[in-house]
Amino acid sequence: MDKKELFDALDDFSQQLLVTLADVEAIKKNL
Repeated sequence: MDKKELFDALDDFSQQLLVTLADVEAIKKNL
């Protein structure tokens, strides 16, 4: 695995994390 692949994987992971956090915030507001 080269650096570019590693950065791409981290980028995907951080995007997923942001989406998950946004979902959690939306769920909290609905409670």
